Amino acid sequence: MVAAQQGQEDEAIKNFQQSLALRPTYATALLNLGNLLRRKGVFAEAQKLLEQAVEVAPNDPEANYSVGMFYARQDQLQRASDYLEKAVALRPDYADALNNLGVLRVRQETVFRSAAEIRNMYQGCSEV
Repeated sequence: MVAAQQGQEDEAIKNFQQSLALRPTYATALLNLGNLLRRKGVFAEAQKLLEQAVEVAPNDPEANYSVGMFYARQDQLQRASDYLEKAVALRPDYADALNNLGVLRVRQETVFRSAAEIRNMYQGCSEV
């Protein structure tokens, strides 16, 4: 990830791909490439790689966190919550996961409250 941190993202992508060519189930490379592609806006490939990382390392809190954050950014709140909850279950002192799970729960409450308000508005209309 050093190349990516130094602004050499294309070189980092090549390095991660080479690593995965040698070891296709290398969870760290799957996570790094998936997160880098997400930042570059290549969402379908990023999702595939991140989910693959969780498949090969289901008990890795980082993998679950990364997938959870991917879904949170896609506004797939329940899926995001599931992965973030697992990350916290795997590492109860995972501050980033705990923080983002809290943020996600606030977002979910807002959505649920908005949905309830919309239902109440429609119930009050006789023409619907």
